[in-house]
Amino acid sequence: ANSDMNKQKEVLDNAKADEKTAKAKEIEAKSNLESNAKLFKYGKKDIALSPEFVDGFKKYQKGQITLEELKAIELNALKNKNYIYELDQDGDETVDLNNLSEKDKEEFSQYFVYLLNQVRAQFGLEPRKVNKNTQRLADDIAKYSRTSTYNKMGHDRESIKKAAKEHGLQAVQGYENLITSTGSADEKGNIKTKRQIYNDLHNAIFDFFYEGNVNNHYLHARSLLNSDPTTALTFSYKTLVDPDTNENIYHLRLHVISVPLSTVVDKTTAEARYGKTSKDNLEPL
Repeated sequence: ANSDMNKQKEVLDNAKADEKTAKAKEIEAKSNLESNAKLFKYGKKDIALSPEFVDGFKKYQKGQITLEELKAIELNALKNKNYIYELDQDGDETVDLNNLSEKDKEEFSQYFVYLLNQVRAQFGLEPRKVNKNTQRLADDIAKYSRTSTYNKMGHDRESIKKAAKEHGLQAVQGYENLITSTGSADEKGNIKTKRQIYNDLHNAIFDFFYEGNVNNHYLHARSLLNSDPTTALTFSYKTLVDPDTNENIYHLRLHVISVPLSTVVDKTTAEARYGKTSKDNLEPL
């Protein structure tokens, strides 16, 4: 009888312990959900490319369909309501794109990679991580781009090469995926709400992938689907004088930076600085 009683007590104690563990996990899960919801409170949490486009892109990469055929699939995919344009609301936080805090840069990079990883999952690919060293490279590319004399829409190659060399990387352009927008300059053009930025980052995913009918290529999509393990982003904003109209115009540039390990000059440090197991990687959200 004593033996049976002890066994029953043990079963009861184990049940209570399991219940306590389950409750703790539930509290942790709710906390994580609330934390992520707060972090991404201005952003849409999910994204997906058209399944037909994903299938078509895979065939295009294998040479099974032509560029023109993929562009036709893309046009059909764009009929869906992919893009979001939310209006600012009272109380929205504002940031200076030329002077982002470390916290804000991490937040925006994490959000973009969070969305990108959902698209990479559609292709059966491993997720990328935000990396502090990649972030520093992005910051320097943006810094030099803001002060350079380059005034075209494309990649500011000299600024990219300069930053890459200083970070112990090969002086090439291939680190950057870029979106540039221009317009009439105003006094506070570099001040944006986080809601605007989250919308822009969400829409940038579609711009990078649904690009064939604009760029006549899918090089950005290929880049964002390759095996580079880490990514980070930042912005640069500068005003220029239009030589034709003599008006002030702005260039707002979204720099999405990834580092191929093959470009690290000192190969013995490549994995530790930019690889999958780097201690400078941030955990994906």
